[in-house]
Amino acid sequence: MRINFSRLLLVLLAAILIQRVLYFLLLPYFKDAIIVLLAIVDFAMAFFFAYVNYPSYARKYMLKDQNFHYNVLGYFVVFLLLDLFFYYA
Repeated sequence: MRINFSRLLLVLLAAILIQRVLYFLLLPYFKDAIIVLLAIVDFAMAFFFAYVNYPSYARKYMLKDQNFHYNVLGYFVVFLLLDLFFYYA
């Protein structure tokens, strides 16, 4: 599978920017449950990011593909670690 790294970088930067904006917009309203809220946002972003980087001809079968699940899990862990780093830094 060939990866378009310029598109990957642009999508990653856009995802991090959206994540930061959501974090600062929702922080005053959900101060106590911000970690749970960020985890939900991270999961949605991980799913979207794995969807964008999945081959378009096989998207019909992606929910049954174990590699897609591993990609979502990997992106989720990375996004969650970034969130926790920015939250506690």
